[in-house]
Amino acid sequence: MILNKNILYKTLSCLSLLLLFGFGAMAQKRVYLEAADSFSGEKVKVEWRAISGKTNNSYVIKTEDNLQFIDIIGDDEVQLKAINDLYYVEEKIVFASDINDGEEVKLGVEKRPTASLKIVAKSKETDRDEPASYEVFFEGRMVGRGNTTRSSLKYELVVQQSGSYQIITKSPGYSESKTDFDVQIGNPSNLVEMVVYLEKPGNQVAIRFTDEQSGKPVNASVKISETSSGKVVYDEAAPNGVVLFTFKSGINYKITGVSKDYREYSKTLEGSQREDLKAVMRPYAFIEFKITDSRTKRPIPASIKLISPSGKTNTYAYKEGEKIRPEETGDYKVEIQSEGYVPSSGTVGVASLYGSSVEPVFTLVEADKQFFINVIDHYTKERVGNADFRVFGPGGEEMPGIKQNENGTYYFITDPEKSYFIESGGKGYQPVTKSLKEDNKRFTLELYWTPEVTHSFKLMEQFTNKPVTNASLKIINEYGKELFVYDTKKDGIFLTRMEEKINVNYSIVAEGYQSDAIPKILSSNAQELYLTPIGTATYNVEVIDLVSKERLKASIKYFLDKKEIDLVEYEGSDRVEVSYGGNKNYSIEVRMKGYTSFTGLVGAEMIKGNSIVIPLTKDAYLISFKIIGIDDNTALRKIQLRINAKGGERATEKFVAKTSIYEADLLGEESYTIQVLADGFEAYADAFKVSDLVESNFVKTITLKEAPKTIIKEKPEPVAIVEVPEPEPEIVKPEVKKEEAPVLAVVKPEPKTPIIEKPAPKPIQKPALPPKEKVAAAMPKTVSQMQAEFNKKTSLGQRYLLEEVYFDQGSSKIRDAEVTELNELAETIKNNENFVIEIVGYTDNVGDPRLNLGLSQFRAKAVANYLFFKGADPDRIRSNGFGQEKAVAENDTEENRAKNRRVEMVLIKN
Repeated sequence: MILNKNILYKTLSCLSLLLLFGFGAMAQKRVYLEAADSFSGEKVKVEWRAISGKTNNSYVIKTEDNLQFIDIIGDDEVQLKAINDLYYVEEKIVFASDINDGEEVKLGVEKRPTASLKIVAKSKETDRDEPASYEVFFEGRMVGRGNTTRSSLKYELVVQQSGSYQIITKSPGYSESKTDFDVQIGNPSNLVEMVVYLEKPGNQVAIRFTDEQSGKPVNASVKISETSSGKVVYDEAAPNGVVLFTFKSGINYKITGVSKDYREYSKTLEGSQREDLKAVMRPYAFIEFKITDSRTKRPIPASIKLISPSGKTNTYAYKEGEKIRPEETGDYKVEIQSEGYVPSSGTVGVASLYGSSVEPVFTLVEADKQFFINVIDHYTKERVGNADFRVFGPGGEEMPGIKQNENGTYYFITDPEKSYFIESGGKGYQPVTKSLKEDNKRFTLELYWTPEVTHSFKLMEQFTNKPVTNASLKIINEYGKELFVYDTKKDGIFLTRMEEKINVNYSIVAEGYQSDAIPKILSSNAQELYLTPIGTATYNVEVIDLVSKERLKASIKYFLDKKEIDLVEYEGSDRVEVSYGGNKNYSIEVRMKGYTSFTGLVGAEMIKGNSIVIPLTKDAYLISFKIIGIDDNTALRKIQLRINAKGGERATEKFVAKTSIYEADLLGEESYTIQVLADGFEAYADAFKVSDLVESNFVKTITLKEAPKTIIKEKPEPVAIVEVPEPEPEIVKPEVKKEEAPVLAVVKPEPKTPIIEKPAPKPIQKPALPPKEKVAAAMPKTVSQMQAEFNKKTSLGQRYLLEEVYFDQGSSKIRDAEVTELNELAETIKNNENFVIEIVGYTDNVGDPRLNLGLSQFRAKAVANYLFFKGADPDRIRSNGFGQEKAVAENDTEENRAKNRRVEMVLIKN
């Protein structure tokens, strides 16, 4: 019998799978399931789902003795889910290999945020709870429905969404109620308690519109609308002032009534109404004028000008019995004019826009006098066309009816039995007040410029500061127009009028003076023009660095015959001009921080072109020494570098690790020699001046050459070899001639074969530790305590620890923007001019000693700068740093090293 190979293979595969599943079914593990509230730990009843990770089929959840469990087949991995509507779904993957048969798997479930609604229906009439049916909607979708009874009057519902809800409440004998409310869910559940008020169906009621003052009916146009939708449900006239209407429960209404001469009536009502309503309408207030002839007492035609409290003007033609309705409360200005009568004016007070009316009475007098007044500019003597001209009566009221003729003359009529005064002014003019007199009906009134538009120009001699009086001044504005200039004939002062800030050009003619003027701005409206006597010239003052020739910005004072005179400075520039010449004695004083001051007479030898050149000597120049041949900072620190001045004084150098260079502060006019020794390199020596380094930006480059190596051959005989330190090269100091580099002779010893037996080793002795500093005293806390402490004689030289000053690791920047301890210290120094202090910084012994020294100095300087910025006098505050020297504790633990990292204050003078 021959079998097909494919059929055979398939048969064997099926048998293998059957065996596999058969054995797997036999290897089962029972796992019990339990869910608990993750917050309270209480057991929670959930719906369990278990999915096989291998077959993706669901396991059957079984129950035995109220315990739920599943039987996991073989080495399956099962995904468990715990589901409850009030909790978030919790998932967990269980590996059969990780659990034992009969083991319990417990899942903590987190409760979803919810809100618990508790609703009661209450009669609005009796205030008693009533049974009702409820329908709850969320965004138009019903989420709950229920009824309450006499025995259970509270409806409860749990919701799981935040937002706007609506409840429709129905109860027998009451109108249906719709209530909108917002709900916010939470965890634990938020409690929302509500009371829905029930109303009985409304009856038809009467709305009566009456006058507030008389109580009589008012014929009004009435409109009733629903407030929620704006729908108008009634819009008719009420000829007898009465409207009949039925208001429905659960609807809010707005009633509006409109009638001529009355303020609009408006009121909002809620739900049904059972009693008649009274709508009281408030009448407007009116002004009713009465204007008559003073002799006949009869009404006369007139014009009424009414100016409201806010300045709004209206003009009315007077008609007896006609009313004017005011739009504002307060005092109204009134001007009454009638042809052939003296104008009259006054005020009318309106206390309210509603209620009683005002009836002012004006009596006009026939006119028989007239004034003619011209208004001119005091300086130009020209007529002021835009003047503000007003006439006031005896009570201070402004008189209307002022007119101008073709010549610009003001004319008007007054009552001869009354006193009047005029007031005039205008843009750019000072106001003038003048009383009118019967014997002076025609006169001219002069107006003076206001200080804001008056610009003064005073001509002064540049050197003596004396006014120049025999001169004329012409001023042209930026548009080429010549301005009027008024000569006061006093102290060389001229005036002109400018209403805006513009650029102007001057033209000055003065005998014995140059035509050009040097302006000095005193204020926005005043300046002095300095004239230079003929025979002198103007020079720029140029202050330069003696070595680099770089231009400096210094403080300059200039003197004529030992009396300081003004400099000419230009805004936005460091340019300074002075005058020189005329066989006069000039001297100059130049000061700049970091430079030696210059004071002396100005001579012709100082003039270079159009400048007076003043060279200043810098206190010191920072010179950089760049070593070529050694690239490693560790090796660079070990070299011996020495800088000596011509007189033999040694300059202090420091190594800057960041740039791998040495630096030193040197004098600009001094000559120096430099010597460099380094292991493996030939000795280096050179002479130089600081001025030689200007072009290289004050950097001197030192190139080291490698020294030739000496080879020592060993003798064939065995000898004891002992390490001997290489002898130091002998340096012979040469005789240095002027302007020549010194030559150093280096003599090397002859090599010898070392045949030295090692001596017996000596015990190593530990170096003696330096003595410890005494711990500094505690700094007083307040200004008063500091003053009391620092004024003691025993406090001189005392060290005080600054406990509130902190720095970040390796930084010299104070960590806190405000330090209370330093603020109190700064205030103490400001209040006590005798106090002189020193700020001293220290570090621990971790790191390069030279870097620690620099860091301590920088930190001390940072504290000093803080005190400067708080107002303390810089001249009474010094700073210094000792690095890791002068420790107050051993550097053997972090606690002790922290004690050594400190900043102290030393009282120098009190």
